Amino acid sequence: QSLNGKIANENGLSRWISGPQSREFAQKLRAGCDCIIAGRNTIVKDNPRLTARYPGVSRQPAVCVLAPKADVPYDARIFKAERTVYIAAFKGAVLKNMPENAQIIEVKNKAGFMDMNDLMLKLYQKGIRRILSEGGGETNGHIIRCGEFDEIYAFIAPVIIGQKNSISSVSWPDRFAPVKGLGISLNLRKEMNIGKDKLLIFGK
Repeated sequence: QSLNGKIANENGLSRWISGPQSREFAQKLRAGCDCIIAGRNTIVKDNPRLTARYPGVSRQPAVCVLAPKADVPYDARIFKAERTVYIAAFKGAVLKNMPENAQIIEVKNKAGFMDMNDLMLKLYQKGIRRILSEGGGETNGHIIRCGEFDEIYAFIAPVIIGQKNSISSVSWPDRFAPVKGLGISLNLRKEMNIGKDKLLIFGK
């Protein structure tokens, strides 16, 4: 994120906020996880590979896309790697032209939002233990609001992203509505200098 807490400008431009050393560290995080979570909007807008491009990687982490209607483009790049792609969707959703490595996970509808506790349990039942969320602001905001996280890795770059008004650029977590008070209080576990960036690791 930038110094003013943005992960993209008002036009969606985000490359590159952090430096190459931070991006390499993020690849190491990917390599150490069982599954990467991303929202449907991230897949549609950015079409990322979400692969672990790190020396010595023997297997690619699975991917879980939050898509209530299962409307994920079947030609998205996430399906190209040899790994399972889980589509977390509400009951009755059908992925048309489903690739061979795609699986639907039915997730409970909780007041119009995905029940993240239900999703985490079902991923656990599939052998998933370590999960990395690389979603956009809405996905991160929903996960944090539900409390379904252990740590937050915040890469802060010496960049200030301009905007025309106070809500035009993208923050993380975006659309985060705290249950009460200012929000969630975290504990700083570690801080590191990575190239020109600062990495702050927070826990509950």
